Amino acid sequence: MKRHVSAKLQLWGILCALGPGTALAAQPACPATMIVSDQALRERWPDLVPRVRDEVLSRDDIDACASIKLRLAADTTIRVEVALPDGRAASRGALRPEDVIPVLQALLLMPEPLRVPAVPTHSRATDSTNPLLRPRIRAPERFTTDSAGANGPSLASRAGGLGVELSVIGGARFGDGQVSYGLGAQSFLDISGWLVGFEGRADRYHQLSGAQAQTALELGVVAGKRIRFRAVTLDVAAGPGFAIKGALASQTEVAFVSDSSDPPPPPPPDARSSPEPSSGPVPRVLAGVHLGFSPRSVLRTFVGFDGTFGPARADGLGPNSPSMPRWTLGLTLGATVGTP
Repeated sequence: MKRHVSAKLQLWGILCALGPGTALAAQPACPATMIVSDQALRERWPDLVPRVRDEVLSRDDIDACASIKLRLAADTTIRVEVALPDGRAASRGALRPEDVIPVLQALLLMPEPLRVPAVPTHSRATDSTNPLLRPRIRAPERFTTDSAGANGPSLASRAGGLGVELSVIGGARFGDGQVSYGLGAQSFLDISGWLVGFEGRADRYHQLSGAQAQTALELGVVAGKRIRFRAVTLDVAAGPGFAIKGALASQTEVAFVSDSSDPPPPPPPDARSSPEPSSGPVPRVLAGVHLGFSPRSVLRTFVGFDGTFGPARADGLGPNSPSMPRWTLGLTLGATVGTP
């Protein structure tokens, strides 16, 4: 009889342990996250609350005990309020419908715990004897003209504020029935990519009709822009100038003085007048485009095209005076010495 009673008591204890207490412990503390919205919000955006429930509350990494309240503000924007059982609360206002879900995710998502790697501790004696554990001294970075420094721009771009250069140029031109070839010099002041300088050139002109060749001197002031690339530079410059073709004298006269009353003999035909040997100072417009190589070198070369435009001769000169071509176009080669 006592054994039977003892067995009943043991069975009763097991049922109590597995009964209502266990069932209550297995139930979650928060059955579901509660969403509260007003009537005006549901009428204006009827699909907003279902989308929030599908895209936010379906996740398993949010706080299930949160309380969400959505309401329509006076300015037709949405206001979101989130409250947690521990008393924490947050709210955001002036939201559009597409902003509600990102805001709720930012307020409700629980971040993953940071994994801090374990830092091994070593004694000073071990660190000093083991060469693998000694701190490495980092050598200072060496910046070249092509490499960018720690603060951004390269040394070449930071040092390119002012430069002076002198060039020797040569080339050939053609235009308006004449062909020329010559040599000259060019000097530029480079101010952060803007060019200002002088140009002088002497050319030998030949008429395509077979007339006698003549020499011309050309001087000008030019200004322009230099565009820098990684391996080349592109210079575009233009400016006013003038050119003189032939000698500077214009006419020769011979006079005879005699004490006798007889009229002087007529001068020889070749001494009365001579053809005007100069075109006079002719205004010109100078222009050129040069492609430079090795821009970071002190000695560099370039190739390009240049041209001139202007009248044929100065005003007041006859048709026998030399004439400059009204336009020319040609190829230019050159070498430059100056600051990179």
